[in-house]
Amino acid sequence: MLMRLGVIPVAGACGLLTARVVVSAIGVSGYGIAALVATLPALIPSADLGVGAAVTTAVARGDSEPDIFAVVLASLRVLVSLATALVLLALVLAASSLWSVLLGLPSTPSVNWSIGASVAVFGLSLPLAIGSRVLLGGGRNHVSVVVYGLSAPLVLLLCLVARAAGTGLWLYAAAPAIASLITGLVACREAKRRTSVDLAAAFRNVLRPSARGARIRHIAGPMAIISACLPLAYQSDRLVLSHASTLTQLGIYSAGAAIFAPLLSVISSGGLALWPIFVRARLRDDANVRRPFLSGMAAFSALGLLLAAGLVLFGPTLGTWMLRSDVAVPVSLMAGFGLLLVVHASYYPSGMLLTDPAGLRLQAKTSVAMLALNLPLSFVLASRIGAAGPALGSAVSIMFCMWVPGVRAALSRLAAPARQLVAP
Repeated sequence: MLMRLGVIPVAGACGLLTARVVVSAIGVSGYGIAALVATLPALIPSADLGVGAAVTTAVARGDSEPDIFAVVLASLRVLVSLATALVLLALVLAASSLWSVLLGLPSTPSVNWSIGASVAVFGLSLPLAIGSRVLLGGGRNHVSVVVYGLSAPLVLLLCLVARAAGTGLWLYAAAPAIASLITGLVACREAKRRTSVDLAAAFRNVLRPSARGARIRHIAGPMAIISACLPLAYQSDRLVLSHASTLTQLGIYSAGAAIFAPLLSVISSGGLALWPIFVRARLRDDANVRRPFLSGMAAFSALGLLLAAGLVLFGPTLGTWMLRSDVAVPVSLMAGFGLLLVVHASYYPSGMLLTDPAGLRLQAKTSVAMLALNLPLSFVLASRIGAAGPALGSAVSIMFCMWVPGVRAALSRLAAPARQLVAP
């Protein structure tokens, strides 16, 4: 979290400047379209099919090197297959002009190929995400935070190039995916250098049938469902607004989200670091889990409240500046995002405690329930109150469908005999 706090001023400043550059080049409506396209990869159901969770857990448990290698190899094979399918799908939908139809955007070659380019590059970056999962499991999440902190400056640089070269929409939209590809390469290099996991050998053996992988379905399966539901719920807000409201409201929401995202990343960085801590603690006894869980709940809740207060106080002014004062960013939008921060923060310790197969199955069920409520609720609220609607809808859905049953299950585990907390 401290490392993220060190990175966030740079990322936040770059995000604000990026928005300003894009708005000055293609207007508020164009910025809304570019923001929607740039976040489209996050809408792709189960981006890594949950295999990253298997890698993180295997490394965190301290399995033998051959066992970890087998898990990494099996995960990479899934990711390479998925990347190939995603690139082909992105190009086919772009060539047939179906992207604009699916997203409710103007049907022009520029829009369709911009989306196709963004999704295709994102597909190429999928296998490289294995590096960050190895770093997380090895207790090196702070390294991953620094590496992926390079994304915001890279996106700003690419947008400046796009404006100077007059490339049009495609480079603005694809900039985040290109930055993700570059940082993924760096993360894999750091994972190989800082852990005993030989990622280079794993990549070389992906297509070799004689190299045997491990069984990862019991962890990857539930995580795939979680990975499918959460991005659809969290990132579908722009898509909801593009259908239920106006492009101006989409632009307003995108400005608020650009301020919200770095704050959420602070919480996520600290929350994910609890994963290997809880995995190792479960291997011993419940007393080792109870203390970090309860202190984590208190600390993360307090952090969420603090960040939410700052968002409400300063967010509207920053958001309006990003849009060059063409339209005002309302306090109601920042209040919705603030509530979402508090819900996220206070839930993280429970989510990280429930990362064994049984816990992941429970989270998969609650994620499906949350998604079933979130999409219609966000659509109704967006049509009535505009940009603030989806943020409020997401917060309410996560609270009732995930937070309540997840925290209850976590507390129940802490009261259970130690043998129930041991990870298989």
